[in-house]
Amino acid sequence: MSTEAQARILEDMDEERAADILEEMSPDDAVDVLDEMDDEKSEQLFNLMEDHEKADVAELMHFDNDTAGGLMTTEFVVFPKELTVGETIRSLREMAETPNMIYYLYVVEEEDSWKICGLISLRSLIFADPTKNFEEVMRSEFRFAHPSESAENVAQTIAEYNLLALPVIDDEGDIAGIVTVDDAMETFLRHHRSIPA
Repeated sequence: MSTEAQARILEDMDEERAADILEEMSPDDAVDVLDEMDDEKSEQLFNLMEDHEKADVAELMHFDNDTAGGLMTTEFVVFPKELTVGETIRSLREMAETPNMIYYLYVVEEEDSWKICGLISLRSLIFADPTKNFEEVMRSEFRFAHPSESAENVAQTIAEYNLLALPVIDDEGDIAGIVTVDDAMETFLRHHRSIPA
């Protein structure tokens, strides 16, 4: 179902119910749907959202749609580099909420930091020695995008390097979000459909 169709359905619903549905969506999808509504309706539904989900959506609203920032989601998992593989797997199991699609775990310098220093695929994590810490098993060199980078460039990078997700890193070196392969490919296909053959 198109984003526009989703927006029309939510506009016709009871507002509380529509806000509940927006809260269940990933933040990037919720922003896209709100963008399709008229400003007044969009603001009403946004204001009815719970604070936590509202904060995630608000974080993405100021990015242009055709940039990495506009394409990214804030649903990703970070762990500090001093954790061991075993501790990380245990923490993942104990998490109350995890993103629907976890392709990679992002490694940050320390607890409560967003300063990214590496990543590891979920598959690599599962097969790694549980006694090793992240610094020993993570990839410290990886592809990434800047929030202002064009959505088309992001899609090309994801396709060219066969990635499942691409971290978006701001000027301070903090991870701001990730662009998943499905969102990147939608952008890629949309752009190439609009070019005459």
